[in-house]
Amino acid sequence: MRFVKVASFPNRVEAGIAAGVLELNGIAHIVRGDDVGIFGPGHVGPSVLGIELLVREADLPRARQLLRDAELIN
Repeated sequence: MRFVKVASFPNRVEAGIAAGVLELNGIAHIVRGDDVGIFGPGHVGPSVLGIELLVREADLPRARQLLRDAELIN
């Protein structure tokens, strides 16, 4: 099973919201990224490298549509 990037987010909070939308709709996902914000550990601000949200390749079209419908991606 191959996971691919559906979106990138500036912080884990925004990525978590998007992950919740996917989870509610039965789409397996992985949130991957650097948890250290630009102001150090524990800061909820922007991540240095961003946070990626991954889904199974077969779920990519549906995941994109769900995130668009929720206005979380363009």
